[in-house]
Amino acid sequence: MVERSEDQVMARFDGEAVVVVGAGRGIGAAVASAFAADGAAVVLVDHRSEVTTRAAELAGGAVAVVGDGSDADVMERAVGSAAGIGRLSTLVYAAAHQRPAPVLSLTPQEWDRAHDVGVKGAWLAAGRFAAAVRRQGGGPASIVMVASVHAYQAYPRHAAYGAAKAALVGLTRSLAAELGPLGIRCNAVAPGFIAVERNRDAWALPEQAARHAARNPLRRLGRPEDVARVVGFLASGDAAHVNGVCLLVDGGELAIRPGGSDQDHDALAEDS
Repeated sequence: MVERSEDQVMARFDGEAVVVVGAGRGIGAAVASAFAADGAAVVLVDHRSEVTTRAAELAGGAVAVVGDGSDADVMERAVGSAAGIGRLSTLVYAAAHQRPAPVLSLTPQEWDRAHDVGVKGAWLAAGRFAAAVRRQGGGPASIVMVASVHAYQAYPRHAAYGAAKAALVGLTRSLAAELGPLGIRCNAVAPGFIAVERNRDAWALPEQAARHAARNPLRRLGRPEDVARVVGFLASGDAAHVNGVCLLVDGGELAIRPGGSDQDHDALAEDS
């Protein structure tokens, strides 16, 4: 075996193109950063214009696509951009929409928005990604959906978000079954309470952070990087025979808290 110097060691995703939807902040931004650090050419998609700044900060010629993740044309543009800068290998869908509201006050518009961004957008993105992978001759390739513990546990005022995340887990399994023959694996992660911008009010003060941390077996808040590392594993060759699963990334939150009634248990993925 030929030995390589440190600067010759290939990163895990060298030569690969990765699309991250919902990359403007929080979990999606951490995922994009992790892939770029591991050698991938990353296309960051978000409706926030700040995604262009994030892309400029990343190594490897990252590209920003500003637009709604539930828009078919936006996803066509994102996947096309990725196919032009490397071997299309990974799609991560981290976009979500959540506005806490009692179920009796929830409007049809809010319900539709949660499902358009959280489920329809994921379906559109996966379809366009899979079609592009097929055009390049098939996999190996991977799709990773960012779900939530809300898919498994009900929380008051989160009916639309929770139902959308449960549907996303179901979509993940269906995609795994149908896209597997193309060499495309599809899995999901379900974060617990993650300290992201969206729920800053629930953890910014030391006493609030301590209260949330105390409820977790690991006695700390989850970080976006915790989720990003699991996403990287699922997208890598280390998970080559992992397909159709949803991995909890919650520090054991659901293991010890079968009931959830906290009013301040807010969004676990970023609003879109």
